[in-house]
Amino acid sequence: MVGAGLATLLASCFGVVVAGLFVWKKFNALVSWKSVARILVACIAVFFFSGFVPGSGLMVVFKYFILTVLYFAALVAMRELKYFDFLVLKNVLRK
Repeated sequence: MVGAGLATLLASCFGVVVAGLFVWKKFNALVSWKSVARILVACIAVFFFSGFVPGSGLMVVFKYFILTVLYFAALVAMRELKYFDFLVLKNVLRK
């Protein structure tokens, strides 16, 4: 399990770096450090909170739902996600 998790982590990091290089080359822009910090804080909050939410069997689905809501609430509270972002998502999902 640890080996599979590590392999997934490394492959994901490689993919993010390659995608970042592509975006930088194509658009000459990347995400701001301020956004990275806010997202990291939201992730850490969800990580620590996940230890307090029990989850086994079908309760895992409920646990992940609660943690997802917490993550988005943290991003909204830190003003990383705004109303406009939800409108864009709504329009994308319509197509």
